[in-house]
Order: sequence, then C-alpha cells, then structure tokens
Amino acid sequence: MKAKENIAIFIAAEEGVDPKYVDWVQYGLEEESIPYLRLDVQEEDPKILANIAKKSSKLGIGIGLNKEGFSCLTSDHFKEGDVLFLGQRKEEKEFRDLGVNGARLLKGSPFKLEGGFN
Repeated sequence: MKAKENIAIFIAAEEGVDPKYVDWVQYGLEEESIPYLRLDVQEEDPKILANIAKKSSKLGIGIGLNKEGFSCLTSDHFKEGDVLFLGQRKEEKEFRDLGVNGARLLKGSPFKLEGGFN
C-alpha cells in the first residue's frame, strides 16, 4: 500500500541496492496493510539508514537496508542509535519478515520470529 504523504513507514535504501530487497520488505508491510515510502540515500550503514527513514516518517518508524542485505528497523520510541533485527538478509522471507515486524511494531502486535508461533 503506497502512501501519498509521509504518513507511512519509510524504507531508506542505499543507492544501488538490489530492488528485490526493497520489494520484499514492501511485501511484508503490505501483508499488514501499512503504507510505505522509499528513500534512496548515499549511505551504507543500515542503522543510519533506518534513522534517516524514521526521521522522515510521521509514524516514527524506519527501515534501513544496504547493498549487502544488512538491514534493521528503528522507532522514535527507542534511544538514539538503538535498532531491532539488525542482520544480513539474503532470502525473500527474511526481508518480508522485516517489513511485517516494522508494521507490527507500529500496531503493537507480536513480532514474527523465526521458529515462533506468529
């Protein structure tokens, strides 16, 4: 669900990132019916990318991902520099789950964890 304004979870992607990485994160957000917007940024640190995304979003949640598949999410409710789910992803499900968890952070729902019951 594409957003028309910045009332969305933002995804800040390093310029030149594989487009399928962003698509897969977007699919996870769409599964949870949460709008999203994408930013292309000249930065490679996923924590900094997530922070840029968070500051751009009126919802206060951002996802950052780089060319190597390192990604994470953050919220304006966290201490500066704190992130969730920081790691390198390679598979569609891993990126999709990051999007789902970004949406669930917003909704206050339980996270989708590997091997969990969600």
